[in-house]
Amino acid sequence: MKTTILSLLSVVTATVASAQTPTMTCERLGAMTLAGGSVTSSVTVPAGQFAPPQAGRGGRAAVANPYADVRAFCRVMAQLKPSADSDVRIEVWLPVNGCNGKLQVVGNGGFAGAIG
Repeated sequence: MKTTILSLLSVVTATVASAQTPTMTCERLGAMTLAGGSVTSSVTVPAGQFAPPQAGRGGRAAVANPYADVRAFCRVMAQLKPSADSDVRIEVWLPVNGCNGKLQVVGNGGFAGAIG
């Protein structure tokens, strides 16, 4: 599984580096082939327009949009299956322009199912 995730990060890093070329678009990332997985969605989210999934029971009350100041980004979702009994879902947000070349990875271990 580490190999699959590292290969995806390598592809993403290369994509960010080449994002300035006119041939690479966010939507074209959806056609990428991944060893042991697949890209399930790739869409451009306009600045300040991200709408997170609705909270379930016990969710927070309505608050001001915490994503109002987020720049436009490419939202890439993938499903990784490095083994027959695995089902790893990941999401990567790539800036549409003005990338500083840095990568921040957030996650959690175990079987938590959500990032707090």
